[in-house]
Amino acid sequence: SSKALVEKMDSKPPSYGATQQANVNVVHQPVAVSVVFGENPVSNYQCPYCGNVVTTNLRYSVGNFALLITLIAFLFIGIFAVIFLLIDGLKDVEHICPVDGKVLGTYKRM
Repeated sequence: SSKALVEKMDSKPPSYGATQQANVNVVHQPVAVSVVFGENPVSNYQCPYCGNVVTTNLRYSVGNFALLITLIAFLFIGIFAVIFLLIDGLKDVEHICPVDGKVLGTYKRM
């Protein structure tokens, strides 16, 4: 009986008829990439409105951080503190699509 078992293990597996070749379609799904808008323009960004791949334009606006710095400076240097409202490095940054002009994202300093 053990000899029959060894012979059975050495034999080829049974054939199940004609072999079929499977056709496999590979579908590449787009991957959502999270973009962090910061102080610098974003390159190779696809605008969700017009669909073009662009480098964003920047538009600066006075936000809470610039106002706070100006208020604190006003306590020390008076009216001359308004100069801080002109410094882009203290302002919030809006990222704009150069094709359609829509706001794509905002970087707020505070």
